[in-house]
Amino acid sequence: MELTIKELNLYRPLVFDYKSDNVILNKDITFDVDEIKMKIDLFLEECDKVYNSNKGKYEKYYYKIHTNKNDTNINDAQLYSLRDGIQFLTFMIGSYNDSLWYTIAKIIGFEVALDDICIPHGDVENGKFKYIGETLKDLFDRIKGNGDQRWLNLAYNDILYGSKIQFYEKLGVEDNEFPNYISWYLQQENLLEASFIRNWDAITIGGLALISYYCNISYDNCDWKLFYISCVGQILGTDVSKTFNKIVSKCPTDFVKNNERFNSIVTLYSKITELYNKPLTLETPIFKRYAFVSISYADNLDRYLERRNMARLPILKSIQEIIDTIETIRNNSE
Repeated sequence: MELTIKELNLYRPLVFDYKSDNVILNKDITFDVDEIKMKIDLFLEECDKVYNSNKGKYEKYYYKIHTNKNDTNINDAQLYSLRDGIQFLTFMIGSYNDSLWYTIAKIIGFEVALDDICIPHGDVENGKFKYIGETLKDLFDRIKGNGDQRWLNLAYNDILYGSKIQFYEKLGVEDNEFPNYISWYLQQENLLEASFIRNWDAITIGGLALISYYCNISYDNCDWKLFYISCVGQILGTDVSKTFNKIVSKCPTDFVKNNERFNSIVTLYSKITELYNKPLTLETPIFKRYAFVSISYADNLDRYLERRNMARLPILKSIQEIIDTIETIRNNSE
């Protein structure tokens, strides 16, 4: 089956009960995930206008490394992002010895690279950018046929969408005249809505879609409310973890800002746990783990341990062996 690359309306509507004080979940306010995405679309349209009016101005930022960890070249940055992808996926669902798991780990690494490097989104879409030898489409072509294709469509389109946000986000950091995506979502008064906006920036929807594909979760019977709120939990847990470890202020995308905001984040994060008090289905423990495993990231993942001193750590031998296996699988598939 041919992989559908065109934009699809896969962002299922989510009506969520939420109180206006940004903390308590109840029946006071309802809203729709599609409506939030439409807000992002409008912001990105403004970015498009600025970018397309003078592309040459921004070429000097293409492929600039944004890790702030003294990476000297893009190849090293990609290698470390693959390490991060392996560790992220291991924490999210565990470590498994099969080619599908290895390829999904590389796709997660691809997502990390979009965060670490200022990659033009057009280069991601047209295949000019190759991540350790493979385009995004190459990676998805390699895992077709293992499950419901719609999960791959959702993941693929989410990564493309996130690549555009990530690119424009970095231009906003580099150039004061460019619309600043980070400032925009930090100014959102509704904390939960702001968190949903960050889902597309962090590509958490694509990540959970890939995990759902790997775990053979039913697309038709998926609990979409739980799916999306689990993505929110993933990013909020990361914020809490980074704050406890005193590294959040070193991140340009610092979502916490102050103690009052942090308290609201913690309260919202704890309230999310109530959504998992339901009859157990296949996706419940998988989604729950995705929502809450991130609370341990800053204590355990090399990506965040490095931020304490803003310097790289050596890649562990066990991780390097997995990287070698991933490359062997790629070479054998050519």
